[in-house]
Amino acid sequence: HRHGVECEVIYPPVDVDYYGQAYSEEKEDYYVIVSRLEPYKRVDIAIEAAGRLGKTLYVIGDGSLRRPLEQRAPSCVRFLSYQNSEQIRHYVSRARAFLFPSREDFGIAPLESQACGTPVVAFGQGGALETIQGLEHKDPTGVFFPLQSAESLLEALQIFESHRSKLSPRAMRHNVERFSVARFGHEIKACVERHWEEFCGNRSRHQNFVAHP
Repeated sequence: HRHGVECEVIYPPVDVDYYGQAYSEEKEDYYVIVSRLEPYKRVDIAIEAAGRLGKTLYVIGDGSLRRPLEQRAPSCVRFLSYQNSEQIRHYVSRARAFLFPSREDFGIAPLESQACGTPVVAFGQGGALETIQGLEHKDPTGVFFPLQSAESLLEALQIFESHRSKLSPRAMRHNVERFSVARFGHEIKACVERHWEEFCGNRSRHQNFVAHP
């Protein structure tokens, strides 16, 4: 329900097949974040948390905060600026985890990460709650942190490292199929056809009512 109105949700399509081509169960010793470097994305807390944990973090993206973030970042954080989609999926597929510290209505990047077989450590609000399966799920694909702060993210990273073996890349691949392009096409077609049939049926009943008062 939204504003007292019954809503039907159809998730947008994600090119899980393209990112799935880079699927890998072998991971290297780094985290990755792909994001515009703007204030609301909260990349700053990911940089601080990775620095305090002493883990390498690749930051892919650019924006108005690029320079100040670089100036304050510890040596374990490496800025890669913009990368094309092939380069992005390479870095994401080999990462220990994808960091997602922003609050988004949906958020496609965490799904692209899961398609690569890479778990997500995400801020536990917004669309992430629908696209990522937390540790309480029988087939978890990520770890949530409750507060949008470096301390909360750091704690989540420590939990992730302790429970990493529970996060199956195959479970991630299975999870993202719910958001595939094919699924979107099927659901939007079925929705349009259903509502068109309802519209035609309502119009027919209205015409019969007018013709036979």
